[in-house]
Amino acid sequence: MPASTHTSLTLLSLLFAVSLSAGGIAAPHVFFARDYGVVPGQATSSTESIQGALDAVQEHIRTTGQPCELRFDPGRHLLAPRAGAQGWRIFRLTHASNLTINGNGAEFIITDPRHGLLSLSECENIHIRDLVIDYDPLPFTAGHIRAIHLDLRAIDIEIAAPHPLPDAPHFTEQQTYGYPLDPDVPGRLRDGCHNACFAKRVEPLPNGLFRIHMRPPTGPGELKNLHVGDKWAQLSRQGGGDLFMVSSSQNVTFQGITSYAATAGHYVSANTSGLKILACKALIKPGRWKGGNADGIHVQNPRSGPLIEDCHFEGLGDDGANIYRKPFKATAVSPSGELTLQVLPRGVFLPGDTVEFFDPLTGLITHHAVITAVNVSKKQLTLDSPPPPVRTGAGKDATQIYRKSPGQEFVIRNSKFLNLRRHGTIAKTSGLIEGCTYSGTSNAALAVMNEPGWPEGLYAENLRIQNNRFEHSAFEHNVISQKTPLLLIKANRLGSPVTTPGLHGTLEITGNTFAQWHYAALSLRNTGIARIHGNHFLPAANSGPAIRIAHNTDVLVEQNTFPSTATLEKQVIDEGGNTTLRILP
Repeated sequence: MPASTHTSLTLLSLLFAVSLSAGGIAAPHVFFARDYGVVPGQATSSTESIQGALDAVQEHIRTTGQPCELRFDPGRHLLAPRAGAQGWRIFRLTHASNLTINGNGAEFIITDPRHGLLSLSECENIHIRDLVIDYDPLPFTAGHIRAIHLDLRAIDIEIAAPHPLPDAPHFTEQQTYGYPLDPDVPGRLRDGCHNACFAKRVEPLPNGLFRIHMRPPTGPGELKNLHVGDKWAQLSRQGGGDLFMVSSSQNVTFQGITSYAATAGHYVSANTSGLKILACKALIKPGRWKGGNADGIHVQNPRSGPLIEDCHFEGLGDDGANIYRKPFKATAVSPSGELTLQVLPRGVFLPGDTVEFFDPLTGLITHHAVITAVNVSKKQLTLDSPPPPVRTGAGKDATQIYRKSPGQEFVIRNSKFLNLRRHGTIAKTSGLIEGCTYSGTSNAALAVMNEPGWPEGLYAENLRIQNNRFEHSAFEHNVISQKTPLLLIKANRLGSPVTTPGLHGTLEITGNTFAQWHYAALSLRNTGIARIHGNHFLPAANSGPAIRIAHNTDVLVEQNTFPSTATLEKQVIDEGGNTTLRILP
C-alpha cells in the first residue's frame, strides 16, 4: 500500500473515532483473544478458549452496555466441536448485541466436516469480519471415474489428492451425492450432465478404487450420461452444518470473510432484517476441484434486505444466492377470519404485517389481509378480512400463506457467481441486481420464479436487473431438455408454468450483456410492466434467439444490440399471450 494511502486511511480512522466520541457513541472496548489462551499454531483445538473469550465479551456487554470487539491474532486455529454441544455449529450466540468479532486475518480450520462455525439467534448489531475458514478433512472428495457398471448401478472412482477417501464416516453417515465436473474448469459441471447422482453406499476395492453404489432416483439413464475418465465430485452434505446461521436477528454484517469449503450453506438466515454480506469470498483452494457444498447465500423470510456487495462465489455445490419467502399452512380458518397455523414461531408474524394467500394449483394469489393480532401459544393469526376458502393440511396442494414485508427488497451488487451447480441466483422477491457477473452456472444464471413444490415464493413486485454479465450457463442435462435460458423469469403452479400475465410486477432489464447461450438469453413471462432496453446480446454459433416473451401485460423492447447479421424478428420471439408487446429497434 502506498504511504499516502496508508496515511489517508489512518487519518480517516482517527476522524471516525473522534466523530464517535463527539456524537456520544461509545467506542468499542477491545478484548484480545490471546488473553484467553487463543494462540495461533496450536496442535489442539482452540474451541474452549474461544468460547471463554466470547463468554467474557458478552458478559461485559450485558453489565456495561458498552459495544465490544473480540480481536484475534493472525494465524491458524484448529476448531473441533465441544463434547456434548448441541446443534451442528461449533459456536452459538443467543441474545447477543453490539459485538464485533474481528478475525484480523486468522484462519479457522474446522476438524469435523459435519459442523459449521457459528449460529446467531435473536441477536442485534453483530459484525463478523476478516477471517479465513477451511476444513481438514474436507466435506467433499473428488477423483476420476475409472469404470461404469450399469447392471450394478455403480461407478468406480480413483480419488485424487488432496481429497479424502469416500468411505470416511462423514460420507457414510449422512446424505451424499455426486456429479461430473468439467475437464478444464474447476467447480463447473460438465456440459450435458445430470446435476446429482445419489449414493447408497461406498465399497472399497482391492485395487485402491472405490465403488459408489447409487440409489433411486439415480438409475441407468443417469449413469449412461457419464464417461470413463470424467472428473467426479462427491459431497458429504450435512443439512444443519451451515458455516453461519442467522435467525430472528437484526443488523448482522459479514465482511471480508474467505472460505474454501462448507459442509452445507455458507451464509444462511431466516426471519432476519438488515443482513449484510460484504466483500466475502467462497473460493476453490488451489489444488482442489470444487468449493463449498451448498448455497453461498440462503435467505428465508427477510424483513428487509439482504445487502450483498463485492462478493465472489465459485465452485459451489448448489445455488449462489437464494432469496425467498417460505409459506405457512393452516389447520383451520374461522368465519371471522381467525387463522390457525400448523406452526407459528415467535416473531415471524407481527400485528400490521400483510399476508398473501397463494393457491399452488393455479399459481394465483387469492387474497391479501392485514394481521390485527398474533397468539403464538394458540398458533393463531387474527386478520382484518376473512380469506376465501382455504385448503388446510400439510399436502402440497394446501393453500400457502406468505408474509409480505414492505421493506424486504434485496440488493446484490458488484458480485461474481462462477461455475456453480444449479443457479447463480434465485430471486423470489423484489430488489436490485447490479454490476454482477454470472458464468458457468449449470442451470439458469438468474431465475426469477417461485417454486410451489418446495415450497418457496413468491413473486417480484419490483425488480431491476442492470449492468450485469450473463454467459455460458444453463447447460446441464435436464436444463437443455427443458429449454432454459440464461435469465429466466416466470410464474409456476404445481407441476407446470402459469399463463396468467401480471403475477410479477414491474421489471427493468437494462444495460446487461448476454453471451454464449443455448435456448435463449432471456425468457420473460408473467410480468405486469417490463422494460428490456440497452442490452447487448453476443450469441455463440449454435445459440437460439436472444429473447422469448409470453404471457405478459405490457412489454417494451428497445435500443438493444444484436449481431449485425440478425433481424429483429428472429432475435425477439413473441410466443403469445401478451396483452401489449412493443418491439422497437
